[in-house]
Amino acid sequence: MKSGGQTVIESETKLGNEAPPRARAAIRSPLERPKGERSTPSVDASTVEAFARAIVKPGGNALLLDSGNDGIGWVGIGQTAERAFAVEVAEDILAVDFDGARRHVIHDLRTELAASNIHHVFLESGRDGHYHVFARVSDPNRLRELQCRWGSRRKEGVDIRRWIRPPLSPHRSGLAPRLISPETPEEALRVLRRPSTDSVVEMPRLADEIDEVLRLGTSAVRTYRSRSEMLMALTVAGVNARFPKENIWRLLIDPKNRGGEKLQEMRQRSGEGAARRYFGYGYDRALGFVRSSPAFRDRSEAMAALANIGRAASRHHWRGRARKTDRVVLIAHLNLASRLGSLSYGFSAREIADAAGVSAATAWRSSARLVKDGWINRPRRDQRHDAEAAKWKLIERPSVLTETIPTHRGCEEGCFTKDTDLAADAFRSLGGLGKAKQVIWESLSQPQTAKELKGRFQYRQSKSVYLHLKVLRRWGLVDCNAGIWRQLRPDLDGVADLLGVRGAGQRQREQHAREREDFRNRRESERRPLQIVDQTTGEVIDPRKPEPNEMATVVARPINSIPDDDTQFSF
Repeated sequence: MKSGGQTVIESETKLGNEAPPRARAAIRSPLERPKGERSTPSVDASTVEAFARAIVKPGGNALLLDSGNDGIGWVGIGQTAERAFAVEVAEDILAVDFDGARRHVIHDLRTELAASNIHHVFLESGRDGHYHVFARVSDPNRLRELQCRWGSRRKEGVDIRRWIRPPLSPHRSGLAPRLISPETPEEALRVLRRPSTDSVVEMPRLADEIDEVLRLGTSAVRTYRSRSEMLMALTVAGVNARFPKENIWRLLIDPKNRGGEKLQEMRQRSGEGAARRYFGYGYDRALGFVRSSPAFRDRSEAMAALANIGRAASRHHWRGRARKTDRVVLIAHLNLASRLGSLSYGFSAREIADAAGVSAATAWRSSARLVKDGWINRPRRDQRHDAEAAKWKLIERPSVLTETIPTHRGCEEGCFTKDTDLAADAFRSLGGLGKAKQVIWESLSQPQTAKELKGRFQYRQSKSVYLHLKVLRRWGLVDCNAGIWRQLRPDLDGVADLLGVRGAGQRQREQHAREREDFRNRRESERRPLQIVDQTTGEVIDPRKPEPNEMATVVARPINSIPDDDTQFSF
């Protein structure tokens, strides 16, 4: 069913020759129907029903479609009577509809699935140039990554579907679908059928205390305030173990596992539908938690996650002057986090500003935008009792098979920027060249044309790119040969000296160090315990042991304070 706002792209036959030659050669044979070849003969209703049951969500029904692709009523999966119908796919099914997509786009998805060892079904949906891809992806994180990344390519004719016609089901216009890969319905069914769930699957490699919570509903090591909190902890453990959603559900509703008693009671009291909705809500929360707080076994896994965030930052367009400053501040966050080897860290806005070469106010505003855009999370804390630096947590980005951006050389710059370059005085915003020019200068570590820079940073006009390149060339930071711009690495301190901003970063760091010292002194003074001092003798009086019938004139003063004899004190 095509969304109402979707733009229909020109047909496959019209645009096929515009695909890259290598992609055309790779996919011409399976997509093009040779002359004289007949459509796949219509399959029997039992085969269509088997395909529908293989991809439909548990307990789902069929929605009958009219000739206008609109729903006209619900029936059971086995009651479609050879009419066009659609089903809602299961949680672990990737369903992609290509309506007029170019051939190299289809080839890219199929190549990525094959590289990930994900078997899939590829067929012509009925009309020429319209194709469907179905795959069962057991890893929920990998499935969500594919859905997010390919779902953003709707303008290229890619549509990620929740409702779709099952493979080989009748077309609303009477057209016959055609299997392309695998070639037989039996092989396609083997790809899409659910794995056997006759026996309850045990969670592998869980900590002993988590396994104890699952089986007994209690633990000598872990305590939970409620059964809901226990249920959420077990769901998170299942997501971390990369279990499919259905397997986690079966574990929690198994009467042998007392950790899921809340879900079991809800199923008995309100029915399976209500229990599944409650579990689905918790499962989505667990996925979000694991994504923002992934479980790492050692420092190397955390560093790999940081590198993945760096690659995502390099691919991001960062359109606008402020967004280019955001990129520099994000790289500063990555550099600071890499020192600790963790996605969670505590650094003040001044420390981030020193690492990025911007003011503290700019670093704070930029970090707030990064939080809003989903790059960083700032956990809540009680500022009245927590005097530590601001807490930050980088949000892990989905891993991408293609590690590069297509440029003149077919590669991209490194994920991280050297601290010395990132905070270079030559690129200060006040008096220097600015962060927008710094981002362009860094991207030219791999030679690119001005047109590639324009597309990468989404400038509306090439004139904007040339204005930055002209200034960078004037100061000897870039060079151009045959339309290809390259980065030069002169003495950045010398450039800063000529601009009159040399030493600005060092002065800011010294000022921030003094401010941090003053802040610590104030906090220490506020936390210093108060004692009662006798006005006449200067002795410290313990308020917990007052002398009977004695009225000493006292005043609350910090430790080591010297009383002023000229000052009158009274109760």
